[in-house]
Amino acid sequence: MQTNLIAAEKMLLSTFTLQGKKYYFYSLQEIEKKISKSNLPFSKKLLMESQFRNNKAMVEPALSNSFRFLPNRLLLQDFTGIPVLLDLLAIEQSIKKTKGDTFCIKPVVPIDLVLDHSLILNDTKGRSSYSVNLINEYKHNEERYRFVKWAQTYFKTLNVFPPSSGIVHQINLEHLSKLYNLEHFGDGFLIYPDSVIGTDSHTTMINGLGVLGWGVGGIEAVEIMLGKPINFPNPQTIGIYLEGALNEGVTSTDLALSLVKFLRSRDVVNKVVEFCGPGLKNLSLADRATVANMAPEYGAIMAYFPVDDRSFEYLRMTGKESKSLELAERYYRLQGLFYDHDSKIPDYDNTINFNLKSIVPSIAGPKNPNNLVPISYSKEAWENILTSSIREGGYGIKLNQEGDRDSYKFNHGTIALASITSCTNTANPKLMLAAGLLAKKAIEFNLKVPNYIKTSFIPGSRVVTDYLSKANLLPYLENLGFGVSGFACGTCNGNGGDLLEEISEYIDKENIIFTSVLSGNRNYEARIHEKIKANFLASPPLVVAYALAGKIDIDFYNEPVGISKDNKEIFLKDIWPKDEEIIELINSVMTPQSYIENYSSKNKFSNQWDSLLPLNPNNSIASSTYIKIPSFYEERVESYTQQCRVLAFLGNSVTTDHISPVGAILKNSVAGMYLLEQGVTQGGFNSFGSRRGNHEIMVRGAFTNKYLENKLTPGLEGGYTIYFPENKIASIYDAAMSYKRNNIPLIILAGKQYGSGSSRDWAAKGPKLLGIKVVIAESFERIHRRNLIGMGILPLQLEDPLCIEKNKITGTEIFEINFLEKFESPNAKIKIKVIGKNKKSLLIDTFTRLDDENEVITYNEGGSYIRLINNFINR
Repeated sequence: MQTNLIAAEKMLLSTFTLQGKKYYFYSLQEIEKKISKSNLPFSKKLLMESQFRNNKAMVEPALSNSFRFLPNRLLLQDFTGIPVLLDLLAIEQSIKKTKGDTFCIKPVVPIDLVLDHSLILNDTKGRSSYSVNLINEYKHNEERYRFVKWAQTYFKTLNVFPPSSGIVHQINLEHLSKLYNLEHFGDGFLIYPDSVIGTDSHTTMINGLGVLGWGVGGIEAVEIMLGKPINFPNPQTIGIYLEGALNEGVTSTDLALSLVKFLRSRDVVNKVVEFCGPGLKNLSLADRATVANMAPEYGAIMAYFPVDDRSFEYLRMTGKESKSLELAERYYRLQGLFYDHDSKIPDYDNTINFNLKSIVPSIAGPKNPNNLVPISYSKEAWENILTSSIREGGYGIKLNQEGDRDSYKFNHGTIALASITSCTNTANPKLMLAAGLLAKKAIEFNLKVPNYIKTSFIPGSRVVTDYLSKANLLPYLENLGFGVSGFACGTCNGNGGDLLEEISEYIDKENIIFTSVLSGNRNYEARIHEKIKANFLASPPLVVAYALAGKIDIDFYNEPVGISKDNKEIFLKDIWPKDEEIIELINSVMTPQSYIENYSSKNKFSNQWDSLLPLNPNNSIASSTYIKIPSFYEERVESYTQQCRVLAFLGNSVTTDHISPVGAILKNSVAGMYLLEQGVTQGGFNSFGSRRGNHEIMVRGAFTNKYLENKLTPGLEGGYTIYFPENKIASIYDAAMSYKRNNIPLIILAGKQYGSGSSRDWAAKGPKLLGIKVVIAESFERIHRRNLIGMGILPLQLEDPLCIEKNKITGTEIFEINFLEKFESPNAKIKIKVIGKNKKSLLIDTFTRLDDENEVITYNEGGSYIRLINNFINR
């Protein structure tokens, strides 16, 4: 067998010579001949190449069943990355109990960790806000960052980008990827495509460059680090045939939001979306990256754009060497991976036509990215969102603006927060320059942003300020309150900081629904700010426009944005920049040198990082409230049928934000009270995201989202449940601990799309520590389902989605489940006995969402980490 594999490997090797060097590659054309396949989608070809190169296995079974995919590198951000490193140490400690103290974990995949999610925007409007926020970031996260400093030495493959480097996905796009990898091979080099897996859902942004990449939970990331490939069923590939071009004044954000709505309705969940057609040439690389970033919002594994001329234009612009680009282009053309716009359209499982001309300026909200609202309809849409039970707004507080005392009337829809933020948009030159030009025109008309709005600007790349400064647009943004507050992820992940104090108090006292507008990719309930219930996604220039208007319920086509200094009504069309104007500016201010200089020394802007002393978690964390070695790895206890209780009965579209909050920790919450008991004052609480290295805090935060609705406690939102059999209202955490003391397993009941949103593995870890054994849902989102399995929690899907409703199941019943049996095959059928009052019972039919043999094995062994530990011990 081994001889046959070696022969196959040699037979599929091809070579070429360039610049005096010899390059070997596994020929996709030869592989296609062997399996009698041709005209495959580009993304499928890349998966096929990886399958053969990493596993030396013939690929015909892969094309009909599943893939084993090992990426070339792993990408982490700090909210997810620091827990991953702690998990590695926990696994190491567990193995040492058998192997001895000399054993150490050695990641085999190159790892880039970008510390970009911990900035909190408490200071936003002053020119010093960047420095103030960065100082506070280091102050509040010193223990975490010192641990990372130690880990950088302990884990030899770990490369760290310090705080203020930029957003993880933009660094990946601008700097880390060059389309290919090289390894020494015989008398030359083996060349193969770049690929990346990240612990952030929006790792798909790199698909815009033509690189395979998507997001996973930290649980899968640990497996990848230790050399275990991702196993997943061969996905359907949906071709999106693009025609036409975007109309004047329409942005790539409008396109991305429209595609979220369009593709979510076309059910591309767990599928690969691949773009093709003549419309491709009309989208810049930055525009493609904006679209690719939001693939998780419509549930796709990837939103792939094949490599073409636009890819190489971008690589040249970002300062890549010409020799490197020549090599990359030769390889991609030889492999049939280069997309020429007269190329034959690949054989997709399904092809959907989409005309770029159909896109209109839009926003999305109030609580999901797929709630598309054309701006021409935003006033009417807002009126439809409101209910008749909400009373009219009244006159509010008086605020000082430019020395005058102005009275503002706060109605439903008044904007309290406006932020140019998130990885999606904040390093797209066309979008950033459009926002700057709009600000300039607004200032020239003497328009102002009302000072009750908290404004902020957090670019995704440090290069942004370079070209905005060259264009002399930064001062205009600053004048409107959009000065640079940092280079990181901000408002989009709940780190927008406090609202203006008077506004915060007003929200507490009055029944007025304030709104936010941000250029982010997610607007789930309580994610942006726990006091703002309605949140809208928009392009950066529209963020500025809405901030100027001060309200979300405006018809920009028929109502003025503001009044000029000569008392003239100014409409959006008067300040919106022309596309020609933006392109001309791009050509004059964008240079490769800006990118080269920015990435020549990643520490040049962060002396604080160099001064940090490493913190060894094995010696120094006894008193830490940030860093603790987690306790997920107890052996699974074998059992048969057990009677379970429902901890939470949830509805549709429950996101990982609902399950594991990311924003502020409130003083009166279970997690807040725990921190107070540890001697931490409220000013030092930081956020749930920054506390993910401490499982004691995170388990207390599970299911505590302010807007989570548990049907067991109707009318009582947040982290509450009924503790049975006493029928007492209790916090989710307290009830779970009582159940655990009494050895009662717990389940979650849920509707459609359970676990949509972020790749957050704490949405599985938290339930694990609460004692949840099973989640029964109508359907699951991909990443969260895998995370549940990784933590040894069984995902069960209802065969009849309506059976809960039909049988009037309330969640107060006892559920009798044989959930610890050893499953023999994927998607096994399970009957569950539901025992109600007077011991009346019924059976409901479910099947396991263990979708392949690998997932079956992982669950049977108790989860990913126990499986890894066992593998190391048994070597």
